[in-house]
Amino acid sequence: MSDRPPRSATRRELLKLSPLLLLGGFALPTWRDRLLEAGVASSDRASSWLFRQGHLAASHPDAAVVPFSQFPYNGYDLLEPAIDFDRWTLAVGGSVAHPGNYTLDQIRALPKQAHNTRHVWSAAA
Repeated sequence: MSDRPPRSATRRELLKLSPLLLLGGFALPTWRDRLLEAGVASSDRASSWLFRQGHLAASHPDAAVVPFSQFPYNGYDLLEPAIDFDRWTLAVGGSVAHPGNYTLDQIRALPKQAHNTRHVWSAAA
């Protein structure tokens, strides 16, 4: 055995291990949930810094909207999955004025506003 004291890890070596530690954190359910929440929160903060608040996308007239029968969409084996609409809720959170869980009836009671937005399909190779 050597009389030398054990060598401590350098900062660079510890940084090299950080991706492994992060992946290990996702293996633990309690850590995974906190890591995902932190990731979503940081994404929300970045979005609020990058995008102009209150700046809506351009609206287009109803005549410019493609009829649903001609609209290209990706479908699976069920276009309308079985949903219990009496118990269904929409969770709203993040940087919003009224966060919470909203039922379908509460959503239907909201004032209606039509907004036709152009969506550009991209065929990435």
